[in-house]
Amino acid sequence: MRNDLYAAHPFASKAMVIMQPNMDDARARTNTGHARISEIHHRGRWLFRVQHLDVGTGRRMARAFSYNTTARPVSREEALREALRFREDNAEAVAPIILEYNARVQEAFEELAELEVSDLTPRLHTLQGFSLERWMESREAAWASSGVWVLA
Repeated sequence: MRNDLYAAHPFASKAMVIMQPNMDDARARTNTGHARISEIHHRGRWLFRVQHLDVGTGRRMARAFSYNTTARPVSREEALREALRFREDNAEAVAPIILEYNARVQEAFEELAELEVSDLTPRLHTLQGFSLERWMESREAAWASSGVWVLA
């Protein structure tokens, strides 16, 4: 039965691949109406928090764009424009890295699945979770193919 499942579904991505960042503002469930951008009050100041993937490490991060403060006297609209610009730039920067990362995961998955089918020893669970080493290799490969070296 297990072998039949692997033959029918050669690549199952549960907790192995990274999804592309959601950019669908129409379906956003935030208080700003923009995907991955929330307006919050933190330590006495208002700011826009942008959820993003760090290009250097692949980890989920949040970047703040405050407004109407003494240190940063920009308007709310300008801060929102900056947050939207950052979100777009970050999504463009991580998209090729994510594609490369997922291709490497799929390649490793297929190798382990073939071994697992032949000897029925569980191995696929070793691919679950994020691999920083795989992210770094994917980043280098994506940057080498595109010629772009930018940390967003």
